[in-house]
Amino acid sequence: MLGLDGATGAGSEGDRRTDAERAAHERLLRARQQALQAERIAALEQQRLDRSRQEEEKERRLAELIRKHTEARAPDPEPDPLPQPDRFENYPFSFAQDYTLDLDTDITRSGEYHGFARGMDFADNEIDGAVSLTFDLATAALSGRFDFGSTGLLHVSGNVDAGALNMELDRSQTSSFGGFELDPASAAFDGVSFFGPTGEEIGGYWGIDIEQGTAWGQFVTARQP
Repeated sequence: MLGLDGATGAGSEGDRRTDAERAAHERLLRARQQALQAERIAALEQQRLDRSRQEEEKERRLAELIRKHTEARAPDPEPDPLPQPDRFENYPFSFAQDYTLDLDTDITRSGEYHGFARGMDFADNEIDGAVSLTFDLATAALSGRFDFGSTGLLHVSGNVDAGALNMELDRSQTSSFGGFELDPASAAFDGVSFFGPTGEEIGGYWGIDIEQGTAWGQFVTARQP
């Protein structure tokens, strides 16, 4: 019995070692499998990242090609708009900085002055017109016209007296407004003056008063280079 028990004990001990070795071997296999799985996952993730970078690079290159192609075909940008000649704010000196003409020294004041007139007609409708004036310092004389298109045409003349600029309808030419011929006394030009540090502008107020109605407004001009 003792011999049998001893043999049985030795066999049990060997079985336990075999089971432990088998368990250790299985753990080793699982660890290797997990490591291989982790390596495969890491490799797949790296491939995904590489593909993502490649796609991003392709998109960047495509966007750059599109940008260059668009710039090559795009028209030149529109130039900044020029100041409008029929806006009072583009005549900064008129009615803000008076200039007193000196007939002895202001030779450079001679020349063409162009601008516009704005106001109300006999029916209180707003109207605009082009103004062209010529000032001759040698004779201290002013001449020109207010062209309101189909509404009317005013021929004007004037002179400098004691440093003041006077303007009236030109008696040698026919002026009309609203379909009616005007006599010289039916129009008035008030506050007409040179403006600016060196007389760059001429401006003032215009008015017409006849039996058929009253019209009035303002005008500004700038000396042409």
